[in-house]
Amino acid sequence: MGRRPKAAESSVALPPSRPSLNPENQQNKMISLAMDLVEERIRNKTATSQETTLFLKLATSNAELERKKLEKEIELLETRIQSMQAADKREELLERALEAFKTYSGYKDEEYIDY
Repeated sequence: MGRRPKAAESSVALPPSRPSLNPENQQNKMISLAMDLVEERIRNKTATSQETTLFLKLATSNAELERKKLEKEIELLETRIQSMQAADKREELLERALEAFKTYSGYKDEEYIDY
């Protein structure tokens, strides 16, 4: 087995960061740091193909999940809009029906008393 070239000192200075508020943020931060490291190692030609492939797959799957989440949120908003429009239509139809019933029962607008 061949030896891997010795990695050069990291030129990426990491700024101090505050602790993550939840595990998802922590995971995203770690993926970002790992990808930065792999990017540096790719530039230095010291990264293995497994490292490169692993982190590229992670980034791709996260992007895919985000895209799916956004699609579902859009569908949900569209459904809510349709539901609100349908409720408005039902209310208008109900008002028209009540007016028609008043007319059919012989009440005039002045005579109708709403209890």
